[in-house]
Amino acid sequence: MALVSPFRRSAALAAALGVGTLLTTPREVEAALRNISGDLRVVSIDSVFNGSDISVATSGHYSFTVDTATPDSSPADPEVGIYLDSIISSNVSLGSVMFASDLSNLGKTDVANTELGDFISFHVPTPTLLTGNINGQFINFLQADWLEIGDNPAALNSKFLPDAFHDSCFSQLTTVRQIAFVTPNGSGVTAEVLNFHVTEVPSPGVATLVFVAAGMLAARRKERAPSTATPAAAL
Repeated sequence: MALVSPFRRSAALAAALGVGTLLTTPREVEAALRNISGDLRVVSIDSVFNGSDISVATSGHYSFTVDTATPDSSPADPEVGIYLDSIISSNVSLGSVMFASDLSNLGKTDVANTELGDFISFHVPTPTLLTGNINGQFINFLQADWLEIGDNPAALNSKFLPDAFHDSCFSQLTTVRQIAFVTPNGSGVTAEVLNFHVTEVPSPGVATLVFVAAGMLAARRKERAPSTATPAAAL
Protein backbone atom coordinates (compact mmCIF):
# COMPACT_ATOMS: atom_id res chain seq x y z
CA MET A 1 0.00 0.00 0.00
CA ALA A 2 1.39 3.39 -0.98
CA LEU A 3 2.19 5.71 1.89
CA VAL A 4 0.86 9.27 1.94
CA SER A 5 2.76 11.94 3.79
CA PRO A 6 1.07 13.65 6.78
CA PHE A 7 1.16 16.95 4.89
CA ARG A 8 -0.70 15.47 1.91
CA ARG A 9 -3.24 13.79 4.19
CA SER A 10 -3.82 17.08 5.98
CA ALA A 11 -4.20 18.97 2.71
CA ALA A 12 -6.73 16.41 1.52
CA LEU A 13 -8.63 16.73 4.79
CA ALA A 14 -8.63 20.49 4.50
CA ALA A 15 -10.06 20.25 0.98
CA ALA A 16 -12.77 17.89 2.22
CA LEU A 17 -13.67 20.36 4.95
CA GLY A 18 -13.99 23.10 2.38
CA VAL A 19 -11.23 25.32 3.75
CA GLY A 20 -8.74 24.96 0.93
CA THR A 21 -5.05 24.24 1.29
CA LEU A 22 -3.75 24.88 4.79
CA LEU A 23 -0.29 25.95 3.76
CA THR A 24 -0.13 28.63 1.15
CA THR A 25 2.67 27.47 -1.13
CA PRO A 26 4.31 24.19 -2.21
CA ARG A 27 7.51 25.43 -0.60
CA GLU A 28 5.79 25.71 2.78
CA VAL A 29 4.20 22.30 2.41
CA GLU A 30 7.48 20.61 1.58
CA ALA A 31 9.66 22.77 3.86
CA ALA A 32 12.68 20.99 5.29
CA LEU A 33 13.84 23.04 8.27
CA ARG A 34 17.27 22.36 9.70
CA ASN A 35 19.18 24.02 12.49
CA ILE A 36 22.89 24.39 13.12
CA SER A 37 24.05 25.46 16.56
CA GLY A 38 27.16 25.45 18.70
CA ASP A 39 29.62 27.46 20.76
CA LEU A 40 31.75 30.53 20.02
CA ARG A 41 34.76 32.38 21.39
CA VAL A 42 35.77 35.94 20.44
CA VAL A 43 39.22 36.07 18.79
CA SER A 44 39.37 39.71 17.65
CA ILE A 45 37.51 42.95 18.38
CA ASP A 46 37.93 46.49 17.03
CA SER A 47 38.48 49.45 19.32
CA VAL A 48 35.02 50.93 18.68
CA PHE A 49 33.73 48.21 20.97
CA ASN A 50 35.91 49.29 23.91
CA GLY A 51 33.66 49.68 26.93
CA SER A 52 31.17 47.12 25.61
CA ASP A 53 30.30 43.78 27.21
CA ILE A 54 32.44 41.98 24.61
CA SER A 55 36.17 41.36 24.78
CA VAL A 56 38.68 38.88 23.42
CA ALA A 57 37.96 35.36 24.76
CA THR A 58 34.30 36.16 25.51
CA SER A 59 32.37 32.94 24.94
CA GLY A 60 28.93 32.51 23.45
CA HIS A 61 26.51 30.42 21.47
CA TYR A 62 24.94 30.54 18.02
CA SER A 63 21.91 29.03 16.30
CA PHE A 64 20.63 29.34 12.71
CA THR A 65 17.42 27.76 11.44
CA VAL A 66 17.30 27.37 7.67
CA ASP A 67 14.62 26.30 5.21
CA THR A 68 16.58 23.98 2.94
CA ALA A 69 13.68 23.87 0.46
CA THR A 70 14.41 27.48 -0.53
CA PRO A 71 14.96 27.76 -4.31
CA ASP A 72 18.34 28.76 -5.69
CA SER A 73 18.20 32.33 -7.04
CA SER A 74 21.19 31.63 -9.32
CA PRO A 75 20.22 28.35 -11.01
CA ALA A 76 22.38 29.06 -14.07
CA ASP A 77 25.57 29.21 -12.00
CA PRO A 78 27.02 25.68 -11.83
CA GLU A 79 29.19 26.36 -8.77
CA VAL A 80 27.49 28.84 -6.43
CA GLY A 81 23.98 28.64 -5.02
CA ILE A 82 22.36 31.72 -3.48
CA TYR A 83 19.37 31.00 -1.26
CA LEU A 84 17.65 34.27 -0.43
CA ASP A 85 15.36 34.44 2.61
CA SER A 86 16.37 30.92 3.66
CA ILE A 87 17.40 31.81 7.24
CA ILE A 88 14.12 32.05 9.09
CA SER A 89 15.63 32.67 12.53
CA SER A 90 18.97 33.18 14.21
CA ASN A 91 20.26 33.73 17.70
CA VAL A 92 23.86 34.60 18.51
CA SER A 93 25.19 35.49 21.96
CA LEU A 94 28.56 36.73 23.17
CA GLY A 95 28.59 36.88 26.95
CA SER A 96 25.64 39.04 27.98
CA VAL A 97 25.21 40.40 24.44
CA MET A 98 22.56 38.66 22.36
CA PHE A 99 21.44 39.25 18.77
CA ALA A 100 18.49 37.63 17.03
CA SER A 101 16.48 37.62 13.83
CA ASP A 102 13.11 36.10 12.90
CA LEU A 103 10.62 35.94 10.03
CA SER A 104 10.51 39.74 9.90
CA ASN A 105 14.20 39.82 8.97
CA LEU A 106 15.14 36.84 6.82
CA GLY A 107 18.75 36.03 5.98
CA LYS A 108 20.41 34.29 3.05
CA THR A 109 22.58 31.22 2.65
CA ASP A 110 25.33 30.84 0.05
CA VAL A 111 26.74 27.44 -0.92
CA ALA A 112 29.79 27.13 -3.19
CA ASN A 113 31.44 24.09 -4.68
CA THR A 114 34.38 25.33 -6.77
CA GLU A 115 37.89 24.23 -7.72
CA LEU A 116 39.37 26.97 -5.51
CA GLY A 117 37.33 26.10 -2.45
CA ASP A 118 34.02 25.11 -0.90
CA PHE A 119 31.99 27.13 1.57
CA ILE A 120 28.68 27.53 3.32
CA SER A 121 27.88 31.07 4.43
CA PHE A 122 25.02 32.61 6.43
CA HIS A 123 24.29 36.34 6.11
CA VAL A 124 21.79 38.09 8.41
CA PRO A 125 21.23 41.85 7.86
CA THR A 126 20.68 44.18 10.82
CA PRO A 127 20.15 41.60 13.57
CA THR A 128 18.23 42.86 16.57
CA LEU A 129 20.20 43.55 19.76
CA LEU A 130 18.16 41.89 22.51
CA THR A 131 20.44 42.29 25.53
CA GLY A 132 23.84 43.68 26.46
CA ASN A 133 26.01 46.72 25.82
CA ILE A 134 27.93 47.15 22.55
CA ASN A 135 29.09 50.72 23.24
CA GLY A 136 26.41 52.31 21.06
CA GLN A 137 27.51 50.52 17.91
CA PHE A 138 25.08 49.39 15.22
CA ILE A 139 25.58 45.95 13.65
CA ASN A 140 24.97 46.20 9.93
CA PHE A 141 25.09 42.44 9.43
CA LEU A 142 26.44 39.25 10.90
CA GLN A 143 28.03 36.58 8.76
CA ALA A 144 28.90 32.99 9.56
CA ASP A 145 31.39 31.16 7.34
CA TRP A 146 32.53 27.58 6.99
CA LEU A 147 35.26 27.47 4.33
CA GLU A 148 37.63 24.87 2.93
CA ILE A 149 40.41 26.06 0.60
CA GLY A 150 40.86 23.72 -2.35
CA ASP A 151 38.50 21.33 -4.07
CA ASN A 152 37.85 18.75 -1.38
CA PRO A 153 35.34 16.20 -2.71
CA ALA A 154 34.68 15.04 0.84
CA ALA A 155 33.33 18.49 1.73
CA LEU A 156 30.77 19.57 -0.85
CA ASN A 157 30.01 17.78 -4.10
CA SER A 158 27.33 20.19 -5.26
CA LYS A 159 25.98 23.69 -4.64
CA PHE A 160 22.57 22.46 -3.51
CA LEU A 161 21.50 23.54 -0.04
CA PRO A 162 19.69 20.31 0.97
CA ASP A 163 22.82 18.30 0.09
CA ALA A 164 25.16 20.64 1.97
CA PHE A 165 23.28 21.09 5.24
CA HIS A 166 24.62 18.06 7.10
CA ASP A 167 27.17 17.48 9.88
CA SER A 168 29.29 15.47 7.46
CA CYS A 169 29.64 18.46 5.11
CA PHE A 170 30.26 21.13 7.76
CA SER A 171 32.89 18.89 9.37
CA GLN A 172 34.99 18.97 6.18
CA LEU A 173 34.99 22.79 5.93
CA THR A 174 37.99 23.38 8.18
CA THR A 175 40.05 26.34 6.84
CA VAL A 176 37.76 29.00 8.29
CA ARG A 177 34.97 28.62 10.83
CA GLN A 178 33.87 31.96 12.19
CA ILE A 179 31.05 34.42 12.80
CA ALA A 180 31.67 38.13 12.25
CA PHE A 181 29.61 41.09 13.49
CA VAL A 182 30.18 44.09 11.19
CA THR A 183 29.28 47.77 11.61
CA PRO A 184 28.44 50.08 8.67
CA ASN A 185 32.03 51.43 8.65
CA GLY A 186 33.55 47.94 8.54
CA SER A 187 34.57 47.62 12.19
CA GLY A 188 33.57 44.47 13.94
CA VAL A 189 33.92 41.49 16.20
CA THR A 190 35.09 38.07 15.01
CA ALA A 191 34.33 34.90 16.91
CA GLU A 192 35.70 31.43 16.26
CA VAL A 193 33.19 28.61 15.82
CA LEU A 194 34.25 25.96 18.35
CA ASN A 195 31.76 23.24 17.45
CA PHE A 196 28.49 22.62 15.66
CA HIS A 197 25.58 20.25 15.45
CA VAL A 198 22.96 19.97 12.71
CA THR A 199 19.43 18.86 13.57
CA GLU A 200 16.14 18.62 11.75
CA VAL A 201 13.43 20.95 13.01
CA PRO A 202 10.09 19.13 13.39
CA SER A 203 7.38 20.27 11.01
CA PRO A 204 3.83 20.91 12.25
CA GLY A 205 2.09 17.65 13.14
CA VAL A 206 -1.09 16.36 11.56
CA ALA A 207 -3.11 17.07 14.70
CA THR A 208 -2.02 20.71 14.63
CA LEU A 209 -2.97 21.08 10.98
CA VAL A 210 -6.35 19.39 11.49
CA PHE A 211 -7.05 21.71 14.43
CA VAL A 212 -6.27 24.72 12.22
CA ALA A 213 -8.52 23.32 9.48
CA ALA A 214 -11.40 22.83 11.91
CA GLY A 215 -11.00 26.34 13.23
CA MET A 216 -10.98 27.80 9.72
CA LEU A 217 -14.12 25.81 8.85
CA ALA A 218 -15.95 27.03 11.97
CA ALA A 219 -15.05 30.63 11.16
CA ARG A 220 -16.24 30.23 7.59
CA ARG A 221 -19.56 28.73 8.69
CA LYS A 222 -20.04 31.58 11.14
CA GLU A 223 -19.48 34.12 8.36
CA ARG A 224 -22.08 32.39 6.16
CA ALA A 225 -24.73 31.94 8.89
CA PRO A 226 -27.73 34.37 8.66
CA SER A 227 -27.86 36.95 11.38
CA THR A 228 -30.43 36.37 14.18
CA ALA A 229 -30.08 39.82 15.68
CA THR A 230 -33.16 42.04 15.81
CA PRO A 231 -32.78 45.08 13.55
CA ALA A 232 -32.51 48.26 15.60
CA ALA A 233 -35.31 49.87 13.59
CA ALA A 234 -37.77 47.21 14.77
CA LEU A 235 -37.16 47.92 18.46
